[in-house]
Amino acid sequence: MDKLITPVITPARLIYAGAIAALGVENLICAHVSQSIFAKNPPAVPVLPFVPAIPALAYLAGLVFLATGLTIAANFWPRLAAIFLGFFFYLCVVVLLVPKAVRNPRDLNVRTCVFEELALVASAFTLAACLRKQESSRTHGSSFIEILTVSAPYLFAASSIVFGITHFLVLPFIATLVTAWIPGRLFWAVPSRA
Repeated sequence: MDKLITPVITPARLIYAGAIAALGVENLICAHVSQSIFAKNPPAVPVLPFVPAIPALAYLAGLVFLATGLTIAANFWPRLAAIFLGFFFYLCVVVLLVPKAVRNPRDLNVRTCVFEELALVASAFTLAACLRKQESSRTHGSSFIEILTVSAPYLFAASSIVFGITHFLVLPFIATLVTAWIPGRLFWAVPSRA
């Protein structure tokens, strides 16, 4: 199995690093933009992880994403950067999104944002696990980190299940996301049955 994974890690690492760095740039550009993301909540910066409309927080998030993205791309301690990024995303879930979810447990928008962020946690820890397989066997991480990296695919799977259920709960809205010039928007919004 490792022989199949190893050639994929470098391109995947670079694509992931580029996406995270781009998220950082987007946070830096939008640091002074604020809009209502969640009903009955103060405005936030309209970029993941939806930090409150406080430019310093948006700059902090942007710099973290940019720095970790560039570090991962440069292959300069990429596993450590991925672990740090996973913890940063997790901190954003706990501090920024869970309180909103507790206040509004039936709000699909909030729930989707929580699981989007948890999927990002899972992706960072999955990258860390893949990079661990590339490192020599003489380097060992803490057992806590190993548990996180092993549990990451399950966290991603749970997020995907929530996304799938939400997809069907708001199917008319999902249909509006299909480009208007394509006929049968609702048809394309419903996943095909095998």
